[in-house]
Amino acid sequence: MRGEGWAWLLEEPRAAGDVQLWQKLFESPYDDVRLKLIAYLENRYEGRAPALPPGATLDADLLRLLWATVLLNIQRGNRTKPQVVGQIVRRLTDHPDDAARLLPILRVALRSVRGPEWRAGLSGIVQLCERRPELENLLRDALPELQLAV
Repeated sequence: MRGEGWAWLLEEPRAAGDVQLWQKLFESPYDDVRLKLIAYLENRYEGRAPALPPGATLDADLLRLLWATVLLNIQRGNRTKPQVVGQIVRRLTDHPDDAARLLPILRVALRSVRGPEWRAGLSGIVQLCERRPELENLLRDALPELQLAV
C-alpha cells in the first residue's frame, strides 16, 4: 500500500507541488518511506527531477528529524546513511548557523562502527573544514577526539 502511495506521489502533479504533504512524510513511522524520501531529496540536490518546485522550502526542524531518524536507525538504511551525511554537509555549507543543531547528528555518523557511515562522516567533516573554516571551533567542540589541522 505504501508503495502504491509513493508511486502516486511521484506521478501526481498536485502532490509534487504540495510542500505541506512532503513535510508530513518526514514524520512517517515507516522506514521504507523515510529512506525513499532521503533518496528523493538526494535527487533534488543532484539536479535531477526536482522533488519540490523551485523556491519551495522545507521545514528545517522536520528535515533535521528525518536525518536523525535515518542515521540512528540501527537496522536499516546503510546505503542511505552516507547520502544523509552529504545532505547535512550541504545544508551546513549553505546555512552555517544550523551547525549547533546539525553537528550532533553528523557526529552519529562519524562515531559509527560501520565503514561507509564512518567514512562519510569523516569526509563530511573535512569538507566542512574546507568550505566553512569559521565552523572550526564548533567542530572541535563537537568532536574533541579529532585533531583538526585547518
